[in-house]
Amino acid sequence: MLRPSVVAARLRLLHELEVGHVLCGAIIELDHELSARIGPPLIGLPHVSVGVCCGIMHRVDLLAGETSVGKEEQAPVSVEENKALVRRFFEAQAKGDLDAVREMMAPDFVDHSLLPGQAPGREGYLQSVAEDSATFSEVHNVFEEQLVDGDKVISRISTRALHDRGKYFGLMPAGKELEVTSITIHRIVGGRIAEEWSQGSGLAEMT
Repeated sequence: MLRPSVVAARLRLLHELEVGHVLCGAIIELDHELSARIGPPLIGLPHVSVGVCCGIMHRVDLLAGETSVGKEEQAPVSVEENKALVRRFFEAQAKGDLDAVREMMAPDFVDHSLLPGQAPGREGYLQSVAEDSATFSEVHNVFEEQLVDGDKVISRISTRALHDRGKYFGLMPAGKELEVTSITIHRIVGGRIAEEWSQGSGLAEMT
């Protein structure tokens, strides 16, 4: 990472080139700043040519990663990509695809809305998903709304599922439909889900 003094010197250099003259002091300072990173200084005389200045700017561009390729590689994850990640996360859970769910979770994932007996980490969450898959079938999620605030995705979701496999809080499976409305918040870090908060209806919606 270039120090602020280097960036400031480069901006001044660009300005001086635009108006048709160069302040030697600023350019020499920039050149020596770069010499510790990429070879010897380019400036050896008090007079500084425009060609030398362009060479120095090219060095700065290489270090700062300002080429088009560098920009593509460092592009931040978009809002839509984060929203899509959350949708895929729930889709994988509905299918009981634990490998896919695990892949989308950060290793230090934390669930802040725990079920009774559930561990807060990734393994505890996966265990809960596995138990749901052993309890319900025909799980369908409808994303009514999604909003983004910084690194967090807020989703309002309607879920329907059939309770036809295993016990659900002591209730035996009877083929009844469960309807759940929930609001979840997911914090996304590096393209993975790092934290989850959730609140919604549940047992009372069994019909």
